[in-house]
Amino acid sequence: MKYLKNSLIIILISFLSTYVKAQMDTLSYLKQFEVNKAKYVGKPLSILLGDMTAIQPKLVFSHSAFTNKHYRIFSDFKFDTKNAYSINSISLLVYWQAPIQTGEANQYRDRNKSLFTPDERSFYGNKIIKDIKVYR
Repeated sequence: MKYLKNSLIIILISFLSTYVKAQMDTLSYLKQFEVNKAKYVGKPLSILLGDMTAIQPKLVFSHSAFTNKHYRIFSDFKFDTKNAYSINSISLLVYWQAPIQTGEANQYRDRNKSLFTPDERSFYGNKIIKDIKVYR
């Protein structure tokens, strides 16, 4: 029994350390794009997505300003579908040069349940980047 308990603890610690390492790798990878954001500001999102060879967004959530709910001023791209709603999830925030109408963003969100599908890639891909922030 003691052996089983110790084995489970070792497996759990191993799993958690692997998960934390994967998150840190994702965070450091995405931070490169934030540091080099001058390369992407004023250009379409498709350029940034094209440079992301190691990982691609899995989910996208667009957000409005508190003062105007009719326009989405930034989108939150997530890279992990299992922990997307966790406070520890890694986000790539892209602020848009021209706000996106809420109805348009909601159409994609509702149709694909916030998954970043080829439809979203096409829709967001031609939007111009104003700023990039990465956080956890």
